[in-house]
Amino acid sequence: MERGDGMAENDDFLAAIKDNPLDDDLRKVYADFLEENGEPDEADRQRRYPEIRAESVKWMTAYADQLGSDDGYDDEMTYEKLMAIAKDYLENGGGYTLGFDTPDMVWESAEEFWKHYEIITAVEAPDPSATFFRCAC
Repeated sequence: MERGDGMAENDDFLAAIKDNPLDDDLRKVYADFLEENGEPDEADRQRRYPEIRAESVKWMTAYADQLGSDDGYDDEMTYEKLMAIAKDYLENGGGYTLGFDTPDMVWESAEEFWKHYEIITAVEAPDPSATFFRCAC
């Protein structure tokens, strides 16, 4: 994309997306703009973003289900609870203590967890190897 009015309009779209990262209609309009301005690959990525986000929600739901079945507590871990715990960690440094048999996947998949969290929430995660889970060991 060349500098000029198109570049200023592109910057306006990016600012609007930053302010409203989960607005799928905005992304569709931006994708059309990109297509019209010779950026078909990025246009395609913007059009697929809702699908990519849905896949991340699916991954996080499965992750929460695995924790719920292995965490040693009576209450089940849910997607909603997992996302709230992650948000608390980012905003307040909070942690969450798991049972004595903390699954290895907690430590092994921290980077993938934060990648999906960023896609779902559009909130930049910390050190991708960080985890908010603590072991009760």
